[in-house]
Amino acid sequence: MPDSYRPTLYDFIAQEALTFYTSGEQAAAKPQDAFELSAESPALDASDKFLAWWRTFSAKQFPDSPIVKALTLYGALMAFHEKDTDPSAFLDADLARLAYAWNTAFGETKDARYQSALKAFVDKWADHELSALALERQGRLLQQQGDLVAAHRLALRGAEAFRSRPAASSAATFLPRSRPSPPP
Repeated sequence: MPDSYRPTLYDFIAQEALTFYTSGEQAAAKPQDAFELSAESPALDASDKFLAWWRTFSAKQFPDSPIVKALTLYGALMAFHEKDTDPSAFLDADLARLAYAWNTAFGETKDARYQSALKAFVDKWADHELSALALERQGRLLQQQGDLVAAHRLALRGAEAFRSRPAASSAATFLPRSRPSPPP
């Protein structure tokens, strides 16, 4: 990914900490009163709602929860880049936060809320290359739900949007490869 996604030493350190707290190994040993992320939480909302919640959230009740630590780091990273002239680092953290929340949350509405948040991201940031990555993630979710036509359409849209950029190439890898026609 370009340097604009992780422009400072703070970004590097925060991303390393997020790699640690979001790894599956952290979920192995849960205390009895472990924090559980509901699909209805603001973690699966648009960035403005998530940041408003994050600014009032108190992690004191769950000081050892890797989920709380990860959400706290995502909020801090997004707040750090909220006013940047280049939104790339903010958007990268926002997309990563949405993916983490979707992977971690429980509840029947998590897929619908994730899909809605990705759609809002694409609608708001259609002119940014990371919208292609959000389209790819929307496509993968639709693929898991069995809607292959819509999934292919979204992946194709993401791949064509920013052809030479890394996010678009991620969407392109999701597309099926063309097969040679059989000999006559």
